[in-house]
Amino acid sequence: MTPFPLSRMVVGVPQDLSKRTYYGRPQEQDYLLDFNLDAKTLQRHIRAGYRHPGAHFFLPDGTKVVVLSAIVPHGVDIGVPNLPGCIVQTASGIFIATADEWLQLLTVEVNGVESPAVPNTIPEIFRLARQMTIRDEIASNTQDQMACVTDF
Repeated sequence: MTPFPLSRMVVGVPQDLSKRTYYGRPQEQDYLLDFNLDAKTLQRHIRAGYRHPGAHFFLPDGTKVVVLSAIVPHGVDIGVPNLPGCIVQTASGIFIATADEWLQLLTVEVNGVESPAVPNTIPEIFRLARQMTIRDEIASNTQDQMACVTDF
């Protein structure tokens, strides 16, 4: 208990309405992933947008891919990303190039279906994305596949 009633100790101060600010709720377009940003910023966007509305990107055909979880991996041997938005599938996972590093997708939602992002479990991304040839700077492993999401 307090020794004095709060009403005697608190003095009201009128608010200066010209100095107030208001930040509304984020809109869905605020969660559209921009792969020109760095990987750690994108990872924070993904965590902040989990489920609703969900951090997402669109494939060239308009299919929405919601990224539910992703990490910035260390020691990935697929070269330096040179084109933000390129998706690379290797034996160790599915990666998207960002401005500075690779972002490894862990869980995605495509067409309302949640799926772990492990090789060969979400072929829709590669079927729907524009296929590109394997480049030497991506990896020497001939099993690797690459597709780019250029309209983000």
